[in-house]
Amino acid sequence: MINSVFTKFAALMFVFALILVPAIFVFSDNNVQAAHAQPKPMTVELDTANIAKRSDNAVIDMASLSLIEDELGHAIPNTDTAGLIAHAHTLIAAQKFDQATQTLSRIQGADNDRYDVQFLFARVLSWSGQHDAAEDKFQTLRAAYPQNADVLVSYGYLKLYQNQHSQAEHIFETVLHNHPNYQDARNGLNKARIAKG
Repeated sequence: MINSVFTKFAALMFVFALILVPAIFVFSDNNVQAAHAQPKPMTVELDTANIAKRSDNAVIDMASLSLIEDELGHAIPNTDTAGLIAHAHTLIAAQKFDQATQTLSRIQGADNDRYDVQFLFARVLSWSGQHDAAEDKFQTLRAAYPQNADVLVSYGYLKLYQNQHSQAEHIFETVLHNHPNYQDARNGLNKARIAKG
């Protein structure tokens, strides 16, 4: 029993590391990037040669841990919400936005209505250039969470992508009025003002 519990814990830690390590590189101080801006491309590779280890009577099943097979585009993670979100983050880090959108669209039931799922979905749609679909998602989020600064800032970036600089400027000013230290809003406001000329 101890070996089985330990093995499951080790497998969980491995999957957790797969999610955190790319996030650390994307958001590290040396590679400063706004959380709401489009992510920079990043190559993600796994060394799967040593994933499966055999101990007394426990084997870690590589298929249940794998987020990547041959290419990010062909990987199908577990169908649970956490696995799908983790896989979407991996695809986003590699700038495979259409595939991330497909992955997020596989989330079903009550989980599909969760704030974090809908917020990530709206942002990915925005980054992938699917602005009309992103607009719909952001309108739904804004109706449900009218004072949420993260939703507003991401919506402001969508307006920047749509070349609606005056609307973006107004959104960022509104956020900064209530949250004067929100750096992503300040960056977006500067971009909107520069774009307006």
